Amino acid sequence: MLRSANTPLRHARFDSRLASRSMAMLICFVGMMVGSGCSALRPIVGVPAYQLPPQYRASVRTGQELIDLSRLRQSQPADYRVDSGDVLGIYIEGILGNEGTVPPVLTPNGGDLRPSLGYPIEVERDGTISLPAAGAIPVRGLTLDEVRERIRRVFTDELQLLRPDVTRVPVLVTLQKGRTYRVLVIRQEAGQDAAIDLGADSNGLGIVRRGIGRVVELPAYENDVLHALAATGGLPGLDAENTVCVVRGAMCGQCRPDGFPWAGHSVAPQSTGDPNLPDELASHPEVLAFQGGGYRSGAPQVLRIPLRAFPGNEAHFSESDIILADGDVVYIESRVDDFFYTGGLLGGGQFQLPRDYDIDPLEALAIVQGQSNGNNGQSRAIGGFSALNKDVTVGASKMIILRPRPDGTNLPIEIDLYEAVHDPVERVVIQPGDYLVLQYTKKEAIAAFFERHVFEGLILGVSSALVFN
Repeated sequence: MLRSANTPLRHARFDSRLASRSMAMLICFVGMMVGSGCSALRPIVGVPAYQLPPQYRASVRTGQELIDLSRLRQSQPADYRVDSGDVLGIYIEGILGNEGTVPPVLTPNGGDLRPSLGYPIEVERDGTISLPAAGAIPVRGLTLDEVRERIRRVFTDELQLLRPDVTRVPVLVTLQKGRTYRVLVIRQEAGQDAAIDLGADSNGLGIVRRGIGRVVELPAYENDVLHALAATGGLPGLDAENTVCVVRGAMCGQCRPDGFPWAGHSVAPQSTGDPNLPDELASHPEVLAFQGGGYRSGAPQVLRIPLRAFPGNEAHFSESDIILADGDVVYIESRVDDFFYTGGLLGGGQFQLPRDYDIDPLEALAIVQGQSNGNNGQSRAIGGFSALNKDVTVGASKMIILRPRPDGTNLPIEIDLYEAVHDPVERVVIQPGDYLVLQYTKKEAIAAFFERHVFEGLILGVSSALVFN
């Protein structure tokens, strides 16, 4: 009878102790979250992606196509035109060679030249050739047949040193060596010798690039941008800018003594980019040495040629702009600032953006998690910390994109990963310089805290009890 009377009192005391312990555990739980600096209690608040204007989702790179590469090559003339630097083989019976003797034959060891006849005569800088008794004869811009006819007319009609005999050919003119143009090509690519891998498990952070210059000799009518690229490795690699810069050399702005521009390039091409030479290129020792310590006539002309463009929006440049001359520099720059950065649950990192197409937050997340898993990243979840891992663990579904503004501040953009899977409005285009922060919502943070600090401890306690008992 006494035992049954004390039962309600015991139940009341037990319920009171249980409530006190539950309250104490709740206070400890909240205190541990606050004391541990839980980011869910201090979240980054951003502008929802669906409230942004459409230009944030507009394509920046996707849809661009490679331009017609034939625009980077100059047209081939029907006949070879003589100019300064050409070496002609000339034989004039009785004048340049004894009468009745066989003209000298030159057989080249290599190259595209064919065997030629005659004595070597170089075309001077002023476009003339010097022959015995005739002095300087202008030949610039003439074909070989026209040069032969001019020499014959000088020695027959003007000097009357040769008989005008139409049954025999007293003058022979051939091309022994064509003129060439010395062009400096600088490429900053990891695929070139300019890249040194430091072995760091990072994206672009473990690569040190330095400009490597190669002086190439381009034959006449092949002295253009396309042949300069082909001679030094082809089109720019994926880690380089898809743009070719042409810097006019020391000859830019100067003219020949006869008042016409030097053959092979335009005097002042229309610039489509920054008129000033990049600092790293202007101070490059090979450029300074190649051009005699600097440019002779003020700021150089710089032409930027984008190799990819949207259909109908290609860059406007003429054939004279892509023709190269002595002292010109072709420059390919590495993508030094084409990166996005990560923080929060993704961890700190720097990742290079694809060069030829755009990516959205889901694709950026796949790149980060894929490379993190390849670098043995530490994560309890199989697919990473995001809510898209489809694992049994709690994942984060809130991504904040901190986008730099021109005034130095950042625009926080909030992405809901669950919505981004189905709604294209949430998929803003990732831009260079974006900082991606993955964080929990408040509910996800509480569930993750319970999973890591309570549930895992309970599982370990039960396992230990089963093992040792």
